[in-house]
Amino acid sequence: LKIFTELTQDESLVSSFLASVVSYLPGDTSIISFAYNQKSIQVKASALTEISVAQFMTNLENSGSFEKVTLASLDSGQENDPFLTFSINLTEKGGS
Repeated sequence: LKIFTELTQDESLVSSFLASVVSYLPGDTSIISFAYNQKSIQVKASALTEISVAQFMTNLENSGSFEKVTLASLDSGQENDPFLTFSINLTEKGGS
């Protein structure tokens, strides 16, 4: 029962962080994957422009929820794919 309680609390926390991160997305940006590990979060997403990537990072930095917001990767799309794929690493306030 203790394990179930801990898992439920973790799930609730992850859902809360995901909702928070999504609320800062520019209109042409979408989440591909989201990974939460203790105080660290990795977000993989796609956007139409580098400006949208920068805006997303600025929104996250200005939220006050994260100690560090770091662009880990940025890849251009294939020939017929206009989207940029990027990864951002986030450190929760009070995290390591």
